Amino acid sequence: MAYKSRYDSLERDALNALFDLVSIPNRNLDQFFLNQSSISNIVSIGGCPSSGTTLTADLLDSIDGFLCDPELGFFSIQESYEAWDILKQDLLLTNYKSVCGYAKPRPFFNLKYLDLLGIPKHYLWYLMYHSSSLYEFVRTYALFRAHARERKITVYTEKTPANICFAQRFLDSIPHSFFVYVVRHPVSTINSLMRRGYSFKDATWIWLSQNSYAISLLNSPQCFVIKYEDLLHSPFHTISKVAEVISGVQYNPENTRISYEKNSFRRSLPRPQSWNFNSNNWRVLPPSQSRISFSKSLLEWLHNVSIAATEYTVSVSMVEICSILNYSLDSKDFTFNDADYLEYDSLKSKKKLYLADQESLFS
Repeated sequence: MAYKSRYDSLERDALNALFDLVSIPNRNLDQFFLNQSSISNIVSIGGCPSSGTTLTADLLDSIDGFLCDPELGFFSIQESYEAWDILKQDLLLTNYKSVCGYAKPRPFFNLKYLDLLGIPKHYLWYLMYHSSSLYEFVRTYALFRAHARERKITVYTEKTPANICFAQRFLDSIPHSFFVYVVRHPVSTINSLMRRGYSFKDATWIWLSQNSYAISLLNSPQCFVIKYEDLLHSPFHTISKVAEVISGVQYNPENTRISYEKNSFRRSLPRPQSWNFNSNNWRVLPPSQSRISFSKSLLEWLHNVSIAATEYTVSVSMVEICSILNYSLDSKDFTFNDADYLEYDSLKSKKKLYLADQESLFS
């Protein structure tokens, strides 16, 4: 049988069960496996919210041979790596607490996308229960997604901002894996998070805590750093170069652009109205032309804030991270609007962190 050289019996049995569940007629599994390219790499995308991870996912999904799913979340849960045998038996009933602080507890798989992805919950139960590891689950699941979207893939990708929290565990646990770390200037990110309802202090903590996870990854050959500012300046060239290193295949940025504009799947995904698929004009204002919604004194406060060490990160300051990433916090680079900040104080903020001891994490 042709499939045996590339796929184990679990993948064949799981797909057989899937085809039964979704009633695909005249199935031919041997032909199905012959039509699939071998999935050679698995990629996780992560970073701070409001930093460009969604745009990165849209672009990577537009690369020939790549498939990028929405925020399913299975790479961002501690139990995926440490307690798979327990996790796989809970039938997606348990809500797992996220270590990132801003995300609600949720199941292993983000169930709100089931209808969009065309996956019966019973198939997920079957596949999880019969997978011996996260890696085995993802490989087989990726084959179904390739079949559902009628495209050959060699690289499966999943984007959830909180993936950054377990980036190293992901790279250690998943063979032939890569991590794409997306980062944006802290002032722009904090501004965006405040517009989404977070207070200035909570938005600062989110940026600092999320990016602190990435410090140890920056020199890894399995990690790619994408600056949001660079991505907007040259989106198709930037993403094509990253894809070339991951897959070993050269890509024409112009072909990526055409595929991006025709990408109906990514276009169909729910997203905030301000993130409309076609609204991006591929430019970002430099800090000197951007009006920030907090005072000069608060920008100066950023110079003195740092985050305490946790089980997964070391103690690091805002200044240290910005220096590593070559981001300026010089006040002369910004135009201030002191009055706007009053709308976003902690008493009036619409969103709260899910981490009760957030205050103690500032050092």
